[in-house]
Amino acid sequence: DRILHAHIKDYAKFEGADPVASESGTKEIYVSEGGYRFIDREMGCGDIDIGAVVCALSDVGYGGMYSLELEAASGDGEGERVLKRLC
Repeated sequence: DRILHAHIKDYAKFEGADPVASESGTKEIYVSEGGYRFIDREMGCGDIDIGAVVCALSDVGYGGMYSLELEAASGDGEGERVLKRLC
């Protein structure tokens, strides 16, 4: 087995009422097999430990490219904010 591509996206786990679009930038809610609910978050602002994911992939020999899925509208500066948080 080998990893050909790594796609990374950030989420936040939540409980209670569903968040509204104005608070999250999206209405998409994802439910895991375990029943946990997640919503999209700007890269580095959610519950995913991006550094740990990259380290785990590196530990198993992955040296390929990463695709980071950004949530904000193009041109709003999210890319620059993400780079500052992750570097």
